[in-house]
Amino acid sequence: MTNAELKLSDIKHLFNNMPLVYFATATEGQPRVRPMALIYNDDKYWLTSRAYDLKMKEIKQNSKMEFTFRVVDDDYNLTIRATGHAFVVQD
Repeated sequence: MTNAELKLSDIKHLFNNMPLVYFATATEGQPRVRPMALIYNDDKYWLTSRAYDLKMKEIKQNSKMEFTFRVVDDDYNLTIRATGHAFVVQD
């Protein structure tokens, strides 16, 4: 098994149909993972949540996040992992 870095442009089409991703936050030394839908809108990717959810507090305490999802179809058999910083957008 090998690990490879892919460019977003190579796999972007896999993100466009709201895949279920496993979103991880970390607070007080404890990782927390939960399933969420990845939403593509206006050429941006979003994970949405209710303002009162625990993950919002976790993001405010530590913005580091990661998500992963699995793709198995005729063209791909891979796990995609993305790492970055989350932030709260209040509409």
